[in-house]
Amino acid sequence: MFNQGGGLMLEQAPPIAVVIRFFITGAIFGILLGVFLLVTSFGIFDISDYSRELIATHFLFLGVEASFMIGALFQMLPVLAGVVIRVPNRKSLIVNGLLILGVFIQAIAFYTSNSIAYISTAIILGGGLLYGVYLMLRELLKVKTHQIHRKVWFCTCCLCHNHSIWGYNGYNSIGFYRYHIHF
Repeated sequence: MFNQGGGLMLEQAPPIAVVIRFFITGAIFGILLGVFLLVTSFGIFDISDYSRELIATHFLFLGVEASFMIGALFQMLPVLAGVVIRVPNRKSLIVNGLLILGVFIQAIAFYTSNSIAYISTAIILGGGLLYGVYLMLRELLKVKTHQIHRKVWFCTCCLCHNHSIWGYNGYNSIGFYRYHIHF
């Protein structure tokens, strides 16, 4: 119904390494989040509740959730829309590497309140997420029969872009904290 070729062909399916890379990354971030919460609850590190909440929230949503969702998108895009991402192994490695590096730099930025770390996070993490969205959106826009899919992807990209821009502008104020809680 969705695929113009009459079904998923073996040539369209991404290698399992593409998908499993993101799923393992998400699981590792979940374990790291649990260890982080356990260690900080004993007061071993001198960390404020504000920084602890931000680090935990971003580990959960960017480390765990984003990894699982991007991996699932790499896997399901050929099935749902019949599109193929060329050289998915290399491209997924770039997205995954930037995601991992960006989340760790972001945790350091929240802990130290270093403006260079915040800027690095915006560039690295934003670049990785936007590159992944670009890869999928570029192929999805080539499909001629699914107008609603294009609109959903466009709205998703706009929301992600707005979150990264507006969230970054107030990183050291209470407005940033309120924005994340209300988002």
